[in-house]
Amino acid sequence: MAAYVPYVANAIQVAALLARSIATTVEEQTNLSRAEQLVRGLLFDQFEESSACQVLTGIQLSDFQTVVADIGNLHSLQQDQQRRILLGQYSDVNEAVYNEFFFNVGETGSLVFFKATTVKTSHSTIDLALVSYRLKFRLSPDRIETRRRRWLFGFIPFGSVTSVDYNPRNLSENDQSGFTMFFRNCALQRFLREYPEARAGLPQLQN
Repeated sequence: MAAYVPYVANAIQVAALLARSIATTVEEQTNLSRAEQLVRGLLFDQFEESSACQVLTGIQLSDFQTVVADIGNLHSLQQDQQRRILLGQYSDVNEAVYNEFFFNVGETGSLVFFKATTVKTSHSTIDLALVSYRLKFRLSPDRIETRRRRWLFGFIPFGSVTSVDYNPRNLSENDQSGFTMFFRNCALQRFLREYPEARAGLPQLQN
């Protein structure tokens, strides 16, 4: 007989389980601070974000596939994300994770972070908590000013002229890692605003 975990059989507990799985550790907080400095220093020509949070408890296992499909339609979850959630029906506790990041210099980039936690609370019921965050963005180019001195007859200075160039903004591998960490934390903060009780037991988090 499977060993179930009734101590996470309510919305607060399954939400807290999800939040703890996303939260940065105390050791990661320094990296998160650097990531925040990076993102706060960026300018965007395009910035479109959306998020979804959901906690459901006492779902009948016989209805689980239908419920997940309805949630998928409601929150525009991809089929792969839905299949990862459905794996929860085969284990006592399951965590479904999906990360996607696309960035090319000068192009529109995208970021997707998705995580769901399921917990069987009896032989016939299951609890579900999920958060989904999407971002479509385009970085503003770097503005570079160059001042050149003007010369009369090739040797008499008489003022200067300033030219302006724009170079596409790049993100190094470290920058990309920090970028994704920052917005993963954004997803967590959205979830905690919806379910503030889930904050209990978490390390001190940046807001």
